[in-house]
Amino acid sequence: MPNPTDLHLDGPSYLPALRARLAEFPQLADEDAPMPPPLGARLNLGRIVAHAVVLILATALGLLIGTLAGLLIRGAA
Repeated sequence: MPNPTDLHLDGPSYLPALRARLAEFPQLADEDAPMPPPLGARLNLGRIVAHAVVLILATALGLLIGTLAGLLIRGAA
């Protein structure tokens, strides 16, 4: 499919205005850059697996409680 004649591949006309607007904001210096999280706060494979297990157990417990509550309500009716 050919390109329409009004499509300019060298960049849209809003780019110069965007560059001018971005130039108004100060650039971050290295000392202003966000610090990476400490080594203990990073997720490793063991913590990921532990979180997944907790989520699975919490889901199973929620389903069990919901099922038991439904049976109790149904039995009481």
